[in-house]
Amino acid sequence: MVEGLLTALKLDHLVSLQHLIDHHGLQDGSWHGRKAVEYTETKGAIPGLIVPLRAEVSTSDSPRYPVTEWTGYLDFGGKGPQNIDIASKFISRFLGKSDRKNTQQGIYDHWTCGLFDVGLRFQRGKVTDHYVFENKLHNACIMTIHHGYLPALSAAEESLIATYVPVAKHSDDHKKQQVRLYGRRYVRNKFEVIRERKPCRGGIVPSVGRSNDCLVLDAEVMAFVQMAAFTEFELHRIQPAKGGGGSYLIIKYTGDDLFMKSCEKDLALLESYAVDALDLIADDFSRLFDKPVRIIEGYDC
Repeated sequence: MVEGLLTALKLDHLVSLQHLIDHHGLQDGSWHGRKAVEYTETKGAIPGLIVPLRAEVSTSDSPRYPVTEWTGYLDFGGKGPQNIDIASKFISRFLGKSDRKNTQQGIYDHWTCGLFDVGLRFQRGKVTDHYVFENKLHNACIMTIHHGYLPALSAAEESLIATYVPVAKHSDDHKKQQVRLYGRRYVRNKFEVIRERKPCRGGIVPSVGRSNDCLVLDAEVMAFVQMAAFTEFELHRIQPAKGGGGSYLIIKYTGDDLFMKSCEKDLALLESYAVDALDLIADDFSRLFDKPVRIIEGYDC
């Protein structure tokens, strides 16, 4: 079970980012200039874990919420393929047999358990992981832990669901609008507006609409953005080039940054494989929410 693995790792996965920063500080994170936080208690917690679990931190991450992705480096003293075999055997004690892929680029193991997924990889050839490169961990296999934390619905948000009126719904016709299906792994810096979707809402028919003075996204996860918190819509029209082109509609809203200051964030709502498929719905949204639409043209290069 996942709980057994987390206990073995000494990882409290629901502790806030602010708590981690207060207790462990920030380190240099990656080639992209991000910082990272290390959970120092995890070093050596399981065999082969030679450095603490660490997580990259973006300046757009709010410190009020948990970190959702952790990375660890396991080295048992052998070559890379031997290391990943040993690590996989250990993790399988908790999560069962992995789904393995062995390619020219590397060896990959993957487990999914409820809201969690755990991955192991050993990368052959050119090193693209900053920490591996800097610390010469060329035989280490890399473990990633993603967990599906989402804030629970508040009582006020529950009441908004009761009066929610969809404006745009998902269409299986790719030339028409599709409500963006957000996976749990892609909402890490949007916790001000993203919420857990309650199972009692039944099957997912993704939609976007309005409830009182709030924009509501009802998809794999839910989102509630108060009108006072967002400034405009952005319609991206991507002309065909090397790719086929398309379009997508996002909103710009105000959230918290790493230093608890206001910053602009965005939330994707609709997308289409057709360049002009969202033009009319964007106009409808502009009228419904009394917000402007900024049109951004580009090419699918």
